[in-house]
Amino acid sequence: MTRSGSNLPSARTTTGDLTGAWDGDLAVFRGIPFVAPPVGDLRFAEPQPHPGWVGTRDAISGGPCSPQPASRLEPVMGRPDFEQDEDCLTLNIWAPPAGDGPYPVLLWIHGGGFITGAGSWPFYRGAELARSGRLVVVTTNYRLGALGYLYMRDLAGDKPGAANRGLLDQIAALRWVYNNIVAFGGDAEAITLAGQSAGGAAILAIMADAGARRLFKRAILQSPVAGPPTSIDLAAAICTELVDTLGISQSSAAELRNVRTDRLVEAQTLAIKKLARFGAPVAAIQQVADGTIIRGGLIKSACEAASSGIAVMAGTTCDEMNAFLMQEATRYCDRGQALTLLGAAGLSEFSESVFDRYSRSLPLESAAKVASAILTDRHFRIPTVEFVDAWSAAGGSAYLYRFDWKPKPDSQYGACHCIDIPVALNNLQDWQACPSRPVMLERCDPESFRGVSRSFQGAWVEFASSGRPEYPGLPFWPQYISSNPCSMQFNVHTRLDVDADGYLRDLWNGGIN
Repeated sequence: MTRSGSNLPSARTTTGDLTGAWDGDLAVFRGIPFVAPPVGDLRFAEPQPHPGWVGTRDAISGGPCSPQPASRLEPVMGRPDFEQDEDCLTLNIWAPPAGDGPYPVLLWIHGGGFITGAGSWPFYRGAELARSGRLVVVTTNYRLGALGYLYMRDLAGDKPGAANRGLLDQIAALRWVYNNIVAFGGDAEAITLAGQSAGGAAILAIMADAGARRLFKRAILQSPVAGPPTSIDLAAAICTELVDTLGISQSSAAELRNVRTDRLVEAQTLAIKKLARFGAPVAAIQQVADGTIIRGGLIKSACEAASSGIAVMAGTTCDEMNAFLMQEATRYCDRGQALTLLGAAGLSEFSESVFDRYSRSLPLESAAKVASAILTDRHFRIPTVEFVDAWSAAGGSAYLYRFDWKPKPDSQYGACHCIDIPVALNNLQDWQACPSRPVMLERCDPESFRGVSRSFQGAWVEFASSGRPEYPGLPFWPQYISSNPCSMQFNVHTRLDVDADGYLRDLWNGGIN
């Protein structure tokens, strides 16, 4: 990476030359295409190599995000201004000054249930993380919803992974970073994959791919949605719903390629509603167990990589499901309504006994908060603990955490899903500048925020640099092993808990499976 004649940062990649911009001492490159635009005949194709460009490409503005509906969490985390377009496969880079590197690299994959989100969103800006950690930070977009994960036999043909185009986009971005990041001062042999929610689930799937897992050394999984991927049969049923809504032939991939983008997004939304399960953290249109790139359960498949030397840091927030259940429709439910909600979430066989155990452990909380605690553990904490336990048992290095910090003591959302993102990125001002303000951060104490961000972001930086989250000021954080299942509890006063999740065995009547 060099300064161009106009004193702007420039870089030479395998697809062409780029000019970026300065953000203080950081070089910033936005909207870099890493594959060919997935438009026209490529709408449902696997990612194809970019043909490159002649001359120098301006990489100052972020690219549009994949077409999408409004997020379910928009009322909680806010909504940034953003453009949507199918020509969305771009990434963004924040790099420290050349000369002191090569620097460790962190590639972050956004969440949004595989339906919403974008690495180009302004409140996912990676500048402060790059600056604090002397890291090269990369964020990426990928195809969402039907564009990224619709399974249609006529579309898939015999091509491996064709049902998981969004996942293939992520792997293509990782491969581009591996092949090009040296031009930005990064170390291609020190790449950390980080992902939140659906992004964490994507990393589990990437780990299972033998070709992809050789491209990175470490992984940070924030609130990974580690439940089962969609089966081929359900994926085919979703496609039937969608094409019926559109009024086109069941077997005509050509017709589907020509549907207007807005109609496709509208039809996908209707199909998802018909097949939705209450409380599910991802929609029905998501990663598909196609027998090729995703061969079965995410945790079991990911643990095939445990002996490869990849180090893992994984954790959840304390009150994940508050982001979903503390919205107006469910915030004031009583015990009977809470049990109905749990039944709708697939817990009807033992919802009452589990609910009563949680109620006794949370005597001062509302029925909605009790239901939220149950679904938080069921969808997030239990799978995450199961993953680090299996990873460790298979010989991998793992560190477990829980994020307990909340912006104010009486926050109705608490330490909810997504609240750890601004803390890890240390970019509170970017979130507060959103046109639709994030109520999960309402009346946030800036001093408290800065304190927890120092330790949480510091652990990320140290882990990305060395594979060990040994940040000064944190208690000693041992690797997770089943005989010593320690978890770092991040809060204003961060502490290490030994057997912090033992309570789950009692609340779930002796087991957490």
